[in-house]
Amino acid sequence: MTAAGAVTDDRLADVGTHASTFWRTALALLSVALGALPATFSSLVIFLEAIAAAAFGWMLLGEALGWAQTLGGLFILAGIWVARPRATAPAVGSAL
Repeated sequence: MTAAGAVTDDRLADVGTHASTFWRTALALLSVALGALPATFSSLVIFLEAIAAAAFGWMLLGEALGWAQTLGGLFILAGIWVARPRATAPAVGSAL
């Protein structure tokens, strides 16, 4: 440790570099996908980001998920299901 109390381990710096590269790549792919997909689909899928962050925090970092986070995730999923794009039915009496 240095006088300021910071850890100067090279392995820790490597983890930060790899994580930064991963997130930059993920954000670049997200930007491309959001530009290529329909706006209605993109606006619904972007809500999954909060659920993914909570799930990764729970799985990888051992973060605790309380009832409020779980209930919030369920509300997000229900909202996506309700607002999802649906195929339109042909009009009655229209020619096929």
